[in-house]
Amino acid sequence: MLRYSYHAALAILLVCIMTGSIFAGELSPEDKKKFNELISSKEAPQRAEAVSLLSKIDDGKAFKMILRILENEQAEEVIKAAFEVMRGFKDELLISSICSAARKCQNTNQRVEYVKLLWEYDDEKAYGTVVRFMRDPAWEVRMTVADCLGETAKKKGFEKAGDIIDKLLKWVFKEPDGRTQNRVLAALYYLTGKDYGLDKDAWTKWWDHEKPNYGKPKVDDEGKFVDTDGDGKPDMTTELPKEKWREPEITEGNRPKFFGHELKNARVVFVIDRTGSMNEASSGGKTKLQVVKDELVKTIGAFDKRYWFNMYFYSVGCFVWKPKLQKALDPVKQEAMNYVKNLTGGGMTDIGGALRKASQDPDCDTLILLSDGKPTAGITDTDKLLEDVRKWNKFKKIKINTVGMAGCDPNFLQKLAQQNGGTYSSAP
Repeated sequence: MLRYSYHAALAILLVCIMTGSIFAGELSPEDKKKFNELISSKEAPQRAEAVSLLSKIDDGKAFKMILRILENEQAEEVIKAAFEVMRGFKDELLISSICSAARKCQNTNQRVEYVKLLWEYDDEKAYGTVVRFMRDPAWEVRMTVADCLGETAKKKGFEKAGDIIDKLLKWVFKEPDGRTQNRVLAALYYLTGKDYGLDKDAWTKWWDHEKPNYGKPKVDDEGKFVDTDGDGKPDMTTELPKEKWREPEITEGNRPKFFGHELKNARVVFVIDRTGSMNEASSGGKTKLQVVKDELVKTIGAFDKRYWFNMYFYSVGCFVWKPKLQKALDPVKQEAMNYVKNLTGGGMTDIGGALRKASQDPDCDTLILLSDGKPTAGITDTDKLLEDVRKWNKFKKIKINTVGMAGCDPNFLQKLAQQNGGTYSSAP
């Protein structure tokens, strides 16, 4: 992939050399020489540095160069540098060209960046282009659009927000990706203050009643604007929520622990190793699997009704206790603890497959991975596995905590937790 980007960079370099006038009067001779040297590098950081130099030339010329560079560029660092340059453009006439480039773009990561860039513009065509991306084939792009549209009332005004609510209410029931669907629901919450989930009748009834007055100033019986706080501005019929949608943080009372990890988030998924090596004896005499089962039963028993949880158990394959997170009510907890007590071990270790499967749960905020070994199935190269998780989780934003038992690769588990906002602990 990087080799492909490297050859593309060489092609760009040749174009620069043959059409040296593109820099005429813009870059100093030193910067021009530096650009030509860096853009041909095999190393993404150096190509990114070359791209950053384009901020010194005319916006139109810089944009043409960026489009050439992005044609075959895959390295995220270079893509990020290109869009940083575009964020500094002052020429408003370029917005139409950027919209056109966004619609033609075939690279998912680049389309994500186009959406975020266009959302910053106060321009109708840019706004319309972002809305069109609601139908993008890539969930990463649609998820980014949902995050942007949740800010419509604050950044674009209530009139546009009302139109967006109509579109979101059509989108949310058709969205095939669970986590993206949740982000659409979050956008609706930030625009309406309501959380009716996937209850279509409730949304329809509320919006039919609320829509005529959405985002309009309050008036009294005499038709005068109401200003209860005395700031000189009329109160609004619609108050935007300040708190997070489905706030996951447990801030009060006792919080259960799992091998040292205090469970601060309300929606937890356990991803537990049940490979053959888990049948080996631990330092305490019990098998490692029995130690884990005892701890898991203890943690589940300590949950109160504020928590939601689920469990995945993996070896060469991965199976799940329930199709989705369950509220920690007493009958549910008892069923889960009985399930854990009957768990047996065997097989190889596919950590990557287990993480991907568990990450599909749309309501998961925190994931706890426990392992006593290195990956021996699926993606076995730990560096590649770390990169794979980083790529999909940069959009899903799941906190991943890790627990290592004897035989694990603690360096890998520590890096996995660190890059995904979590922490690492060890178990007996």
